[in-house]
Amino acid sequence: SVAVTVMGSKNLPSGSHSVYWRAVDAAGNIAVAQQTVNIVPLVVFKANDVSVEGRRVRLAVNLTGNALVYPVTIPFSVGGDVDTSDYRILNQSVVIEEGRFGFINIDLLEDGLNESDEVLTINFASPTNAVLGNTSLHSLVIASGNVAPVVSLIAEQNAQSVTTIARTEGNVVIRANSFDANLNDVLSLDWTGTDARLLDLDSNDASITIDPSGLALGVYPVMVKVEDQLGASQSAALLMKLIDAAPVLSASVDSDGDGISDADEGWQDSDGDGIADYLDANSQPSTLSAIAGEAGYQMVTESGLSLQIGAVAANGLNNGALVDQLLIDATSPYDAFGHDEGHDNIGGMFDFIVSGAAVGSNVKVVIPQIEAIPANAIYRKLHPQNGWQTFVENSNNRVFSAAGSDGACPMTDSAEYTAGLTAGHWCVMLQLEDGGANDADGIANGIIVDPSGASILLAAPTVSIASVGAVTAGNSVNLSANIVDNGNTIASIQWQQTAGASVTINNPTSANASVSNIAQGSYSFKVTVTDALGRIAEASVSVTVNASPPPPSSGGGGGALMWLLLLGALFKVRKRLV
Repeated sequence: SVAVTVMGSKNLPSGSHSVYWRAVDAAGNIAVAQQTVNIVPLVVFKANDVSVEGRRVRLAVNLTGNALVYPVTIPFSVGGDVDTSDYRILNQSVVIEEGRFGFINIDLLEDGLNESDEVLTINFASPTNAVLGNTSLHSLVIASGNVAPVVSLIAEQNAQSVTTIARTEGNVVIRANSFDANLNDVLSLDWTGTDARLLDLDSNDASITIDPSGLALGVYPVMVKVEDQLGASQSAALLMKLIDAAPVLSASVDSDGDGISDADEGWQDSDGDGIADYLDANSQPSTLSAIAGEAGYQMVTESGLSLQIGAVAANGLNNGALVDQLLIDATSPYDAFGHDEGHDNIGGMFDFIVSGAAVGSNVKVVIPQIEAIPANAIYRKLHPQNGWQTFVENSNNRVFSAAGSDGACPMTDSAEYTAGLTAGHWCVMLQLEDGGANDADGIANGIIVDPSGASILLAAPTVSIASVGAVTAGNSVNLSANIVDNGNTIASIQWQQTAGASVTINNPTSANASVSNIAQGSYSFKVTVTDALGRIAEASVSVTVNASPPPPSSGGGGGALMWLLLLGALFKVRKRLV
């Protein structure tokens, strides 16, 4: 037989790649062959949007990677319950001459009519030099009433967009970019969710300026809420990691394997996902590296939303959403809860934040697993106040899985996902409700926080009692529990007597107990073992205590017989003398 394997990564982005195959036969002979693999990018876009008459809507139409051949042309048609008096679109196709980004400008016209909401649809047709995903339709609601404002955050140091900041690189300016489709709305900004240690040096409500030189190293959360005069709102969040000094990047090293040197990419974070560009092979805001430096293992949410690493991930050096127990134990407030008692994480724990969602809406996030989903898997979450808990499923919160492959998963709109966690699948997709039971910030604010992962419930502990041999009254009975914890923490051990004359059990809360100076009779004892989840294992043993044997003779019986014999002898002697 001949074993054939791929040399290097099997998960490749779009573009042209040379793949090398290695074959080894039973005799150890080796052959290597090269194959050119051309991967065409997908076209992605936001599925839904909302605006009002008199506004221009710019619909981003992006590629998931670089095209093999340019230009990429994506034709479309307009539909819905609108007519040409409601909108103006100058082109009937999106043309991307280079790179990954294109746009459709949609002017929503004032028609002077008192109308209810209308829907304009963009129907995409087959593109050239790219392919559509499973969704080809964008729906734009032209609202007749108030539309909630939207907001995003960007931090800059030395005129670069950053999420990692350095003490030695000068002041950091964090700007809130807010927008309201309703022209006459008055917006207010609230920064109270921002770390109090970040002292604002400017007087502009739309920004804060900080001097990092005197701050302690660590991760600083920034949050802003924009609200209109009618109470409609949205929030945005950003995590900034403070380091001592900016890294020195090499022109001969390509840490993320994207073909661009570290020095050329720099330590800016152009997509705001918490991973510097030189470590981040993907610049799409809706994607996030689960494992740093891997072309695969890309988490994905819906186009138009943003993914970034969460507080636990930002506190480490992994430069991806994947976290481990050591990192959890080093990050407040999650450190208060320890490991997930009674459960064993299998596919990895992932810490991420979704931003840009409509307040109270549901979003979908795809998470590639580092191991295939095991049988009887349970999806577990770590809540900053409530600790470990099982993912709450309802109409707005659901767990799906798809077969996929190691490091590669279908997009969020794929029909390959089925409800539940199927053993052997490599891909998990979560549907999460903003402000719902699985949103760790607990607020419907357009931000969803979610440290979580697939686990199995450990088997309950078991217990048996070592047999008790023959016991004689007056001696001790030794009781020994053989406990198999199966990886669980044993919360308590309790011995008790269930039959026989009442006795005192020594060390009744330890695995090894005893009864001293026990009397003759029949007895029964039970041990109860409880784990940290409250699961109970029990075992019983019966003990028979025999009577003590008669005490050994002190010699009195033998002496009486000798006296009788002597008396008999004396009687005979006296009889002869007479």
